[in-house]
Parts: sequence; C-alpha cells; structure tokens
Amino acid sequence: MISITKYRNIYFTLLPIILVWYLLIWNSNALGNYITPILLLVLISFLGVVVISGKCAFTEKKDDASHTLWLFGAWFSVATILFFFAVALFEQHPIDISKSDIIPLIEEVYYTRWIQGSFVYADVKGYDYIHWVPNYLPLHWMPFIPAYFFHFDPRLVPLVLFFFVQFLYVRQLNQLDLSLLEKISKATLPLLFLASIMYHQKQSFAHTIELLVVSYYLILTMGMFIQKKAGFIIGSVTTLLSRYMSVFFLPLHFIYQITSATRKTIYIYVVILSAIILIYVFPFISIRPGLFFEGAAAYDLAALGEWKGQYWQASGDKPYQLSQGYGFAAIYFQAFQSFELLQRIQFLKYSMLLVMCVNILFWWWMRKRIKTDDYIALPIILMITLALFLSFVTVPYNYLFWNLLFLLPVISMRIRWFN
Repeated sequence: MISITKYRNIYFTLLPIILVWYLLIWNSNALGNYITPILLLVLISFLGVVVISGKCAFTEKKDDASHTLWLFGAWFSVATILFFFAVALFEQHPIDISKSDIIPLIEEVYYTRWIQGSFVYADVKGYDYIHWVPNYLPLHWMPFIPAYFFHFDPRLVPLVLFFFVQFLYVRQLNQLDLSLLEKISKATLPLLFLASIMYHQKQSFAHTIELLVVSYYLILTMGMFIQKKAGFIIGSVTTLLSRYMSVFFLPLHFIYQITSATRKTIYIYVVILSAIILIYVFPFISIRPGLFFEGAAAYDLAALGEWKGQYWQASGDKPYQLSQGYGFAAIYFQAFQSFELLQRIQFLKYSMLLVMCVNILFWWWMRKRIKTDDYIALPIILMITLALFLSFVTVPYNYLFWNLLFLLPVISMRIRWFN
C-alpha cells in the first residue's frame, strides 16, 4: 500500500501544479465555462493553504556546488533548444495586427511618438477603437525601444529577459539542499511550461509580449522568497508600471512588513514611489493629470469589442475569448442578459474590486494567525491575489494566466518533492 505520508509533498504540491498546468494550457475548458475557473481557484488556494500551513517541510540552503555543472548543463541544453524553437516560431508567425494589436501599437504609437519627441500619451484615432487614450504603462513599452532602434525582432526582448530570470531562479535552486534529480526537475519545469505554450498556444506566444510581464512577476516573487530588497523593489516597480495586478498585493506586503521592520519597509516603499514618480508621473502624468483613468477607460472599449464576439463567429455564438474556460466573464455575459454589454462589464469590474478588497481584509485579519515566515507566506498571498484578479478580469485572454502558471515553481522551490 502506498504511504500517503511518505508522498505527501507530491500529492499536496506537485500534483496540484500539474493539474493547473493541464487546465491552463492543455485543456482550459475541461469542465466547462463555469466549473473550470472555480476548480483553478480551488487548486491554487489548496496549494497556498498547504504551503502557508506548513504541511510540507521546507529545505534549507546548503553551500554545496557539487551539482552545479550537471544542473546548469541540463538547464542550458533545454533552454537553448527552446530559444531556437521560439526564434523559428517568430519567423513562421510574423507580427500581424490582425492577430493582435499589442506589438504593432507599441511600435506605431508609443515608440514612434517617443523617437519623434512628441507626447506618447496624446489621443489616438483608429485601430478599431475610434478615439482613445493610449493605456500601456511605461514599462509595458519602454523595454522595446532598443529593438526598434536597432531593428531586431521586438519579441526577443521578453524572451531573453525570461531566460535571464529563469537563470536566476536556477542559481537560487542550486543552493538548496535537494537531490540532483529534484533540482533538475524543478529547473526544467518552467521550461516545460514554456514549451507547452509554444506548442499549444503558439498564436498567443508569437503575437503577445506576456513573457515580459511574467518576468516582472517572477522577479517580484523571488525577491520576496530569497529576501532580496533589490529584487522586491525592481519587481514592484516593473509590475506596477506594466500590468498592475500587484497593486492589490502591495498593501498586504506593506501591512505584513511594517509591523516587523518599520524603517526598512518605509525605505523600500519610498524607493518604489520615487521610481514611479521618476518613470511615470514626471514625464507623463504631470502633462496629462487624468491620464491613468482615461487610459483605463480604453480597456472598456477593448472589452466591449471582445464581448460582442469575433467578426468570424456566427450570430448567437458566445464570444470566443469568454468561452475558453478562463475566468468568470462568461458567467456575467450569460447571467445578466437583461442588461447592456457595457453594464455587464461594469458589474464584473465592480465584482473584482469587491473581491480584491475582501481579499486584502482577509489577509490583514490572518497576518497574526499565519505561523509561516513572511518570506514564504507573502509569495503565496501574491499568487492567490493574482488568481482572484485574473478570475474576474473583463477579457480573460489565455496569455494573462501565464503569470500565474510560472509562479508555481518558484513558490514550491523550497519544498522537497522527492524523499
């Protein structure tokens, strides 16, 4: 008879990770539009509760470099193959605004205006939105300036950054007291995630820049997990000034840290605030004070287009992006049919705000009841916060959930899977 106690870490951590991987990449609609998002939240919450409650033993650091050559050799081999596979995919799938307007907009609006010295966030006409305010935050488009200036494929920017962050992850993994087999398994797991995305979601991979945002959130998570102030600061600034989902997490981080390290916490947040002022407020908000909220309104226009369905869909079909099993948008589309589409979108946004406020209050109430160290608990809270945010996002594009998927290896890095 198989001992449940002996294999507890596999059942409680590795198995949920594999199931989330399956649902997010291989079969996002396994149990239908309504059940699958709930199951994803249950799996993520279960994994988080297991780790925070201390059900799984955590490994300690160990100054042993005996595995270095084999670990990095295995990782570099797989990473190199995936890099050239990604380049080949980029060649097979040229940038095409009919597939996604993300990369074309970065070049034609943000970069072109920046290089010409005009105001980047002035109103734009066209691109199927009629009249709108650019809504990409600075670190969502600024990293691509070198690519356009030196004329290389901009999609290489997030790809290279992703591999660099993975290298940092493997370097930290190498310092843990784990077997070589487990280190290699954990080092290559994110690469397997990437390979499955390139194989099964190649259109999203070839036409979006989400690996850039994924890398930002990995930096933020590892900065907390390995207790590096610089990593946390960089991760906080980059996530806030790109896809700002972390705005619902940072108040919790501040609450948790201010009670135990007041001076250090204040210093960290002063640096974060100063960076935001320097990168976003002075050059852009000072010129157009209502920019952030005006730009946010453009997301409603984009959501409205998606909720109406794609041009190639038959009349009466449920909108394509809402029917893939990601998030709860399909429920709001279906359940409130007596209301206009824009009203339903607003209901979903208000529901998200309510859920995120409840989430903040819940973790504030739990802060003294969690016995696990903050550097372990906070990455878990970030993961659960992101899962809630993405569940209520107005347009649940599949690539948004990559942010959640790639956090899983990091938050389980110190857990011993194999005895």
